[in-house]
Amino acid sequence: MSQEDRRIRRTRALLNNALIELIKEKNYDEITVQEITDRADVGHRTFYRHYADKDELLVDVMKDTLSGFKDLFVLPASLFLPLDETDNTPQENGRRLFEYVGKQEELFKVLFQRQPAVYQTMMDFACNKTIDLLQEKMEEGDSPIPFRIMANHLSMSTIELMKLWLEDGKPYSADVMGKYLFQMVLRPIRVLLSENR
Repeated sequence: MSQEDRRIRRTRALLNNALIELIKEKNYDEITVQEITDRADVGHRTFYRHYADKDELLVDVMKDTLSGFKDLFVLPASLFLPLDETDNTPQENGRRLFEYVGKQEELFKVLFQRQPAVYQTMMDFACNKTIDLLQEKMEEGDSPIPFRIMANHLSMSTIELMKLWLEDGKPYSADVMGKYLFQMVLRPIRVLLSENR
């Protein structure tokens, strides 16, 4: 890896971290590029060598955030096994997902409420990840519902539930939200898949 590549990655990381810190302190719309560059301790021109504007930086931050999110946004293997009410893996995964979102509340609020392109990127990521997981577990021809439709439902329902939870001020624990996610979203899919074996 060249020295220039390291400098680019380092500069982008500084800018990403600066934006995340500022989002925690104030409304995204009030943040200026000057504040971001001051916080990152990089020049104004350096910023524009990497990003056209702060919204493009936000998309980059979102992609980094989703890389940590992707390991949590998974369909547990138990979803594809015969129903066993004692298996709490899907609820545990839901709890971990809500904990992750809750720890980065301000950032996710911005990601959920920003321009449609940011939200759509998040939805596309979640849908594609879900389709990949479905393809690992079964053949699409064996599914009672096309993968794209099932993935869209699972992704949209999960993301909208997280969004609502944050908008309402997290009135329920991550554990309770994981249970709700299982009861409303994952269990019906699990029942449907088990009926069609």
